[in-house]
Amino acid sequence: MLFDMKSIVLYGLMALAHASPLPELSKRAKLGDFQCPDGTLSEKDIREALHECRRLNDGSIGKYPAYFGNKSNNQKVFGNIPDGTDLREFPIIVDGVYSGGEPGPYRVVTDYKDNRGDFRGVMQHTGATVGGAYTACTRVTKSKREAGKDKDEKNKHDKDKGDKKSGNEERSIQETETDLNDLTKREPKKDKDDKNKHDKGKDDKKGGNEERSVQETETEIEEESTGHIVSDLTTRGKKKKIGSATCTDGVTLSQDDVANAFKECKKWDDYGRGGYPHKFGNKSGNSQVFEGVTKDLREYPIIQGGTWTGGEPGKYRVVTDYSDNFVGVMIENAGASFSRCTVNIYQAVESYLLDLLQCHDNRIYYQPNAIHDTEDGQEQLAALTMMRALLPQFISRAHRHGPFRLTLADLQPGNIFVDEEWHITGIIDLEFAAVLPVELQTPVYWLTGRTIDDIEHGERLEIFETRINEYISAFEEQEKKDKFSDFSHAQIMRRCWNKGSFWYFQAVNSPKGLLHVFREHIQRKYCEEHCRKRVFDETVSPYWCEGAESLIQRKVEEHSDYKNQLKERFGQGQVAPS
Repeated sequence: MLFDMKSIVLYGLMALAHASPLPELSKRAKLGDFQCPDGTLSEKDIREALHECRRLNDGSIGKYPAYFGNKSNNQKVFGNIPDGTDLREFPIIVDGVYSGGEPGPYRVVTDYKDNRGDFRGVMQHTGATVGGAYTACTRVTKSKREAGKDKDEKNKHDKDKGDKKSGNEERSIQETETDLNDLTKREPKKDKDDKNKHDKGKDDKKGGNEERSVQETETEIEEESTGHIVSDLTTRGKKKKIGSATCTDGVTLSQDDVANAFKECKKWDDYGRGGYPHKFGNKSGNSQVFEGVTKDLREYPIIQGGTWTGGEPGKYRVVTDYSDNFVGVMIENAGASFSRCTVNIYQAVESYLLDLLQCHDNRIYYQPNAIHDTEDGQEQLAALTMMRALLPQFISRAHRHGPFRLTLADLQPGNIFVDEEWHITGIIDLEFAAVLPVELQTPVYWLTGRTIDDIEHGERLEIFETRINEYISAFEEQEKKDKFSDFSHAQIMRRCWNKGSFWYFQAVNSPKGLLHVFREHIQRKYCEEHCRKRVFDETVSPYWCEGAESLIQRKVEEHSDYKNQLKERFGQGQVAPS
């Protein structure tokens, strides 16, 4: 049955949070001579550079060793290194060791493993320091060369060396090796040391034994426990997480606003949309904005209640590196100076849900067609006011601080692929995955094929409740077989359904459906009479904010102006109600 397939899918997501890490696949690459576009580098020179790179902290000599994002013109330089692997580079000097000044074109590349770094490859750097191109060099095997070629290459790279080979010595055709770098083993504690080394300013240095907070990611979250081995194929548990951000002007940007800007920044090349994203030098006056960060950074505007698409960018920015890792949030002050904003990572369910409600507030404040008329405004403000007041009644104190579980927040029928017999063959659109409170891992709302605001009391709700109970029963049966957890997730689902928490969580997560879900399934639970009378909305709406009545009138005028702007832009025809 279809609902069985869906229950298996959702339960599979829960299993992800408990899944055993992948076994170690690491294999250290052997050094040797490397063929680059301009010639061959000797193993001795590469080994000298590798020794220095492993010995030194980032930026010890000039800017080297330096963070390397494994990108050249939006293409990976080392194609077999997993995305998200932090790398560093150090100059290779022919018959010498780099000690400062001009670094030359050649680089040895390592990762940050164990605060030292495993060898990852060799590359040649061409073009400008910023925006230049990189080409991976290939390791030479079976070192037999023709006499003439050997002499030419040694003259070019090893002019003063006394170890030139005889003219009679032959070298065979060079063979390349593409498996220089495989996955390396990481342990949670060592991973923390790695991040401390090259990203000291990050504030997410929690131990592997701590409970995970509610953390929004774009596929950048995993749970750790002591002793687990984490490979670079999985996302590193210590990456900085996206949360709401409080800036020096007192404004708190919602987690959704920050995440939307982060998503757009990853989507575009530099200057891809109205001048953004673009490189950020991490400087404000003579100080670093993000202290200790040595990577090349880029910035993108954050818009409250929406996504920046051009025009005035405002003063808030999300900052990433060129490997699309989240670095932080900043605010632009007078005189083109910048200040770092504090990113808030949730430690409790309440703060997370309150920030979600703040997203609904921002829609009222900043969306020009958010309120159509006075009655609509009063209904929306009254609903949001009561959603805050009723919050404690729909969450469990036992689970307010966890557990938190990996959840696919965009799991809907269009993202699930099945074969002719309804066996799941694939799931797509994983970029909205998040670690959420266990209570928010509810049954999916589309079990009867209706949208969340189309499930009304009567026959539709009765059919939906039947499907919900079937779903939870199937989930519970599978849960008993697998025994992934020491608590029953199915029991939590059933309790949330019986208590009405299911509808509360669905309302909070639905920008368009909150009002209807509140009136149909939450308000009715307390006083059905208020669902039919205007007195409730008229009485409660003023408590949404000071000056709520004048705000409603202003928003009604904005809505009228918005419709006129649409007419001017798209013609004088009839503009449908928005």
